[in-house]
Amino acid sequence: MGSEASVCNNLHGRRCILRIIGILIIICILIYLERGRFGRKLPYLRDLYSYTWSNKTISPIRNIASLKRNNGFHVVLNYYEEDLNLVSQFIRFIRNVQSIRRLNVSIIIYNKNSNISSVYLQKMLKVDIVHQLPNVGREGGTYLYHIINNYDTLADHTLFSQAGADGVSVKEVESWLVNRLERQFTTAVGYMPLVSARWMEVYDCGRNIYNNMVRLAELWAMVTQTLCPPDKQTVTYRGQFVVSSKRIRRQPLRIYMYLNELITADSTHWIHTDKRSPPSQSTPSNPFFGHILERLWTVLFNCSKSDLINKCNRDVCACFD
Repeated sequence: MGSEASVCNNLHGRRCILRIIGILIIICILIYLERGRFGRKLPYLRDLYSYTWSNKTISPIRNIASLKRNNGFHVVLNYYEEDLNLVSQFIRFIRNVQSIRRLNVSIIIYNKNSNISSVYLQKMLKVDIVHQLPNVGREGGTYLYHIINNYDTLADHTLFSQAGADGVSVKEVESWLVNRLERQFTTAVGYMPLVSARWMEVYDCGRNIYNNMVRLAELWAMVTQTLCPPDKQTVTYRGQFVVSSKRIRRQPLRIYMYLNELITADSTHWIHTDKRSPPSQSTPSNPFFGHILERLWTVLFNCSKSDLINKCNRDVCACFD
């Protein structure tokens, strides 16, 4: 205080004190603007922050609970680093499908890229919710996370897909996908694969000419409570489908929790030591079990009869509740 007083004396006392008070007021105003009226960062500053995973669900925009009163049709997309132009085109297409539009569509994106702000994704894609998740378990882990955390309050129908969807390009949405959703989808659908026939194959309890996935036969037994029959099963690739909440809840929650435990297991878990053909490395971010789960959805949702591919080629590509 003594040094300040001497400075003020040197600079004509009262005038100096007023200057110091003015500086303090300006500093207080800047702090107030930075913190915001309710203790929040300003919007332009918030965009600089990238949300990271913690032990709880992160929902920087809106919480999924806010959509539970609107249980018509949810779209769940698994995002990592897909072209945002393609993702936007897919979202625009879904929002404009007449058979879906009247069901009050909500779009939920699970962001597995910690280098991209979920706030940025929400603004760019104009979706309802963006949730941050750790990059483990491929898209199957994302779907299981959504099912487990919303099991009792799922939308009547949910479309699950990777953000880079089969059938969507920069130039167009392919005709088979338009046909599938515009003309074939109704609220009576229980399960509908959303991939072209080239992404469907018939397996014999985990075996086909390219693969021998022993776990598929084991999972068939776990899911159906019967041994895997020799009459062959249709599986689909890419993890892209519509399923009703009725079909999902036909399986007990414990089934989904067990599958999630396997697909999100850390690198020390025995699931990563499974033999696989062709040989490949299994890691938490890209587990080989993810490929098995990709082929399990038709079994899990009771739509795996061997005639499914023919039905899809005849534009009746669904199993109905």
